[in-house]
Amino acid sequence: MQKKYLYALIVIIVIAVAGLAVYFVLPNWVTTDEEYSTAALNARKLFDENNFDQTIAELERILPLAPTAEAESVAKITLAYAYRQKNNIAKSMQLFKEVVADDTYPPLYRARGASIMADIFMIGTRGPNDLADTIFSGEPYAFFLESAEGKSKATRLLDAARKLYEYASSFYILPSSEYRVAEWYASRALISKLYGAELAKPLEDYIKNAKLHLLRGDEALARALDVDGHPNKIGYSYGVRGTVFAVLHELEPMSGYAEKADKSFEDSLSFLEIPGPGGEDASNITGQRLWASFAYASFLYRLHDKSREEEIKSLTTFISDASFRSADDKSKSRFGLIRYLIRLNAVKIASDVGDARDGIAGTYPGRYDYENAKNLATLDPNFAGMLKDLGWEL
Repeated sequence: MQKKYLYALIVIIVIAVAGLAVYFVLPNWVTTDEEYSTAALNARKLFDENNFDQTIAELERILPLAPTAEAESVAKITLAYAYRQKNNIAKSMQLFKEVVADDTYPPLYRARGASIMADIFMIGTRGPNDLADTIFSGEPYAFFLESAEGKSKATRLLDAARKLYEYASSFYILPSSEYRVAEWYASRALISKLYGAELAKPLEDYIKNAKLHLLRGDEALARALDVDGHPNKIGYSYGVRGTVFAVLHELEPMSGYAEKADKSFEDSLSFLEIPGPGGEDASNITGQRLWASFAYASFLYRLHDKSREEEIKSLTTFISDASFRSADDKSKSRFGLIRYLIRLNAVKIASDVGDARDGIAGTYPGRYDYENAKNLATLDPNFAGMLKDLGWEL
């Protein structure tokens, strides 16, 4: 435990000294143009203070004055995320796509533009809505959805997100992007094993690809402190990594994946507790922690180890905290996991296997997560109460 916190402290020190990347707001605000640097740093300060209207105004003013392509891409990604925080989805996605499409921008930032769009979908409700329609419009994004695997739109959207992460990796390999790709391949194999869903290729191919992208993610994570070292970004990567190992454990129970999943989830939650430099948006960090907590609790439940029940309850209690559902209209909760659970209940469980219905509960992770949520409710009355509050009948 002491080593973990020592490592976390080292991470923070390295980031503070080197000015490394944060999750959505990128480095290199300071350029040789002193006037631009001063204005850009002011915009960054406004962003850190969650003053998104003034952030937008300042960045729109100075964006044409950016002295380098790198400075311009940094400002444009931050501007895109500020617009997303104001719920201007169309403008936000337009700016992300401009960054991805501009071959004068550094590959790292083009990869980030693509991966952030996919992350916004995956950390959100993971299903059909206006946001998904906006992300997967225009080329090549529309083609990602048109060529996606699966019968239902919900399933095809998950594959389109996988393709978007692979697109990000074509510019620069980020650990979280590779882990998301691995997650998709492992998950498709698991739904075939559990529910008999048809696959486009042999199941073994999906498992092989999952392991390949898991390895690529690990290689990228090993150098993460050089280019991507923000603690919360590392925490997010570890959370997705834990999910991959948890799914591989169900596919190959005797391969030691359970221990690796356990460790990855622990690391994820530890890093997501560490405040990063610059005051990263707290709701984004909490949103990541909610998804990691749900995945970890589901994994522990499926281990059928009664000695872990108190750990499960601590995770589900965190999820069911009333502050996460503060909106009167809970479908508008700022946390994607809560909106996702509402959608799972609305569609409920498909009567037949696999992709049978145009709704998320017939697909992975929908059907799988629907069952996990109901199982977790049997252990924790607080979590059961939250689900009932969200409209579930238990």
